[in-house]
Amino acid sequence: MKLSEFLSRNLKLLSPEDTVQTAGSQMRKHHASNMPVASDRKLVGMVDQPDPDLQATRYGHDPKKVTVGESMSENAVCCTEEQDLTSALRVMNDHHLDFLPIVDKQHCVVGVVHRDELVEMAATQGDAGL
Repeated sequence: MKLSEFLSRNLKLLSPEDTVQTAGSQMRKHHASNMPVASDRKLVGMVDQPDPDLQATRYGHDPKKVTVGESMSENAVCCTEEQDLTSALRVMNDHHLDFLPIVDKQHCVVGVVHRDELVEMAATQGDAGL
């Protein structure tokens, strides 16, 4: 089953211009330890630590002034919409991701999958390869 068949188009993305305070709030709201970052729908990075606002404060920075673009990892992990459920779960497990951006051939984010949704889908598909 291809990822394009069941990915969520209700995107949970951050922008490089967002503050880390916004990132922290969004990540807690969605119970995420990571979130993809996109600029004009192009995947540009990943906030890959939980509570980036608290981390900024710990290092003496104002979370209302530090942007996601200043603190994100530019090596965003993703899958293409043509990949299958099993390969996406492996990528997420290997990189300890809650959210995985799904991109098209132009590297634009077309959707996002969440680990829990993939695990549930795999269980209903009877995917023993996980």
